[in-house]
Amino acid sequence: MKNLSTKQLTTYGLFIALVVVATVVLVLPAFFTRGFVNLGDTMVLFSSFLWGGVPGMIIGGLGSAIADMTLGYYIYAPITLIVKGLEGFIAGKLFFAFKKRKSTSIWISYLSALWMAFGYYVAEIFLYGHEAALASTVGNLIQAFTAATAAWILYYAIGERIRSKE
Repeated sequence: MKNLSTKQLTTYGLFIALVVVATVVLVLPAFFTRGFVNLGDTMVLFSSFLWGGVPGMIIGGLGSAIADMTLGYYIYAPITLIVKGLEGFIAGKLFFAFKKRKSTSIWISYLSALWMAFGYYVAEIFLYGHEAALASTVGNLIQAFTAATAAWILYYAIGERIRSKE
């Protein structure tokens, strides 16, 4: 990511903001875990499909952590920075490694989504204990697989046109 152009920096900044908006606008509280379900992962994965692992990591990690802080979930911000950052990195690296094949890209979306649910599960064991962490996994999996499917559809609907204009 060295020598980024002004256009690239602006685009990545815009996508960080889109992650924040997608996370903050549609928030469904998950009362049993003190967390929430949102659509931010859609933009994390979509940006990873557009530009690869490192931009996806930065966009996903920063955008999601800023959203946590915006919503008052400060304890989750550092966890989210790592978990969502790695989600974006995994998605982008694998997507480009398999040369953007449509048949494998949906599975890459799901693998990245599984990482997100697992990452939060591990972090929440330390925060709330095994039972609460396990309970939150259901909501995280629903969010993750919904977002992964939406990101995949979004990429193949408009993502290739966005990439061709760069």
